[in-house]
Amino acid sequence: MLVSNETLRVKFIMNRIAITAIGLATTTWSILAAELDLTKLPAPATQKGVTYAKDIRPIFEASCFGCHGEERHRGDLRLDSLEAVLKGSEDGKVVIPGKSKDSPLVIAVAQLDEEKAMPPKRRPGGPGGPGGPGGPGGRGGFGPGMFIAPQMLSQGDKNSDQKLSKPEFTALADAWFDKLDTEKAGKLTQEQFSERLGEVLPPPQGGPGGGRGGRGGGPGRFIGPAFFAAADADKDGSLTRAELKNTFTKWATDFDTDKSGSLNEEKLREGLNAALPRPNFGGPGGPGGPGGPGNERGPGGPDGQGGQGGGRGPGGPPAKPLTPEQVALVRAWIDQGAK
Repeated sequence: MLVSNETLRVKFIMNRIAITAIGLATTTWSILAAELDLTKLPAPATQKGVTYAKDIRPIFEASCFGCHGEERHRGDLRLDSLEAVLKGSEDGKVVIPGKSKDSPLVIAVAQLDEEKAMPPKRRPGGPGGPGGPGGPGGRGGFGPGMFIAPQMLSQGDKNSDQKLSKPEFTALADAWFDKLDTEKAGKLTQEQFSERLGEVLPPPQGGPGGGRGGRGGGPGRFIGPAFFAAADADKDGSLTRAELKNTFTKWATDFDTDKSGSLNEEKLREGLNAALPRPNFGGPGGPGGPGGPGNERGPGGPDGQGGQGGGRGPGGPPAKPLTPEQVALVRAWIDQGAK
C-alpha cells in the first residue's frame, strides 16, 4: 500500500512528540534513525574486555549522573548501575547488547540528535528574560510538584523500582520529621518547617543564583508555607509527626488515580500540584528567557506574572559531552555484550 510523503511526515512528527528524555520507543527509533547520519558515529573502540564497572561507569559519572543518577533520573532513566542501564527508561530500552549502532543511548551521547543529546547541548546566551503572563494553576506543568516529586521519589524508593508504595511513602514522612524536628520537640511551627525544608529538599544544582530559576534560597521559601498548611490538619499552627504521616498516607491513596498501589513521578507531581495550596504559585507563567551558558529557561511565574529568567548560575559548570573516544568505548562495551 502506497503512503504519501505528507502522511509519513506527519507520522514522524507525532512520534517525535511522544519521545521524552532520551528514551526512544522501538517504533519511533526506527523512524528517527532514518533521519540521522549514523556515519558520523565514532567507530567502536578496539579495546577488548570493556565492562561497565571498569570502563563505562566513570564516563557516565562525569557527564550523566547529574540527570540520570541516584538523586535525579529524568525520563525514569538511571545510568549509575549496570542493571539500571539495561532496564532502560520510561520509553523502553536504551541499550541493545551487541548492537551499539541500534542503541538509543549511543545516539544520545554522540549528540547526533540535537533535541535528545546527552548531556543537553549548551548554547551561549545572556541572562534570562521575563516570561509571559501566568494562568490559573493546574494539575500539570509548573508547580510545587515539579520541584518536590523527583526528590521524594529518589529518597523514598528503597527498592529502586522508580515508584513509591504506600509504606515507602509514609516512611518518608518519618524520615523527614526526624530531620526537621532538630530540637526533638515533637512539633514544628510554620517558620521552622519552611526554614528547614531545605534539609530534606535541597536547592537545585547550581547553588545560589543557579538552577532553573536562577534564584537561590531553596524550596522552603515558596513551597514551605503551602506544604505546612496542607499538613496542619487541626490548623493550630503546629505540625506533629502524626499529622505529617497522616497527610502522606492520605496522599498515597489520593494520588494513586489508577489504583495500582504505587506512585510514579508523574502521579506524585500531579498529585502535589493539586493538593498543595499555592499562595505564591499561579499557573505556569510564560517561559523564561533564554538562559546563560546552561541555556535553560526559567519556570513560569505566579498567576498573571512572568516567569523568571533561566540560565545556569555560578554554582557548577555544565556537564561535558562525551569525547569521540569515549563514545567509541561505549560502543565497544555494547557490542561486546554490555556487561
